Amino acid sequence: MKMQRIGFNSGFKNLDGIISIPDTNVSKVPGVAICNMHPIFGGGMDSYVVKTLSNILAMNGIASLRFDFGNLNSDNADFMSSMSEDLASAVKTLKDWPNINNHKMGLIGVSIGSNVILNNLAQFKNIKGVFMVSPSVNFIKRSSISTFKSPTFFIIGGQDKFVSPLNLKSEVDKIETSELMVIEGSDHTWEQFEDTLAKNASYFFNKVFSI
Repeated sequence: MKMQRIGFNSGFKNLDGIISIPDTNVSKVPGVAICNMHPIFGGGMDSYVVKTLSNILAMNGIASLRFDFGNLNSDNADFMSSMSEDLASAVKTLKDWPNINNHKMGLIGVSIGSNVILNNLAQFKNIKGVFMVSPSVNFIKRSSISTFKSPTFFIIGGQDKFVSPLNLKSEVDKIETSELMVIEGSDHTWEQFEDTLAKNASYFFNKVFSI
């Protein structure tokens, strides 16, 4: 795997990110943009859960871009709008990167990262698959996921104290193109379950991208 730390523009902001490219003989590889959880839970592009996702995707032939949102630590009242802009910029950056197959793109969101994705599904109609970790049930209810055509996969820890697995299941059961997995023992931070999470993400995208 080759890793490169990069900067890219999002509006008037400059964001930091890391591109990970798998070691493969394939000329064009699929790519996944990873949106991390809030820093209050240890989120960030260098967090262990995000690095594990990136590493295991690369081991299975999938490139990724992990990045830090620009205004997540600020007092900006409209930070969700700012995060939406950052996500769109990250996806464009990954699509335009050399040796990325821009017809095989996916998204991973962790906690608030999933909420940002859910807020913006309408603009990602060409995304082949979305893997959402511990999302807010209210964001699912307000999203356009019922009309989203690509496969979506939800995963949550059985010990999550911030999102009810039962309430999440109730919403996901209404979505034809979605699956839900509950990992018993894990909580909202996914500490000690990072490998389990990443392996399920890799399995999902290997199916989506037909690798």
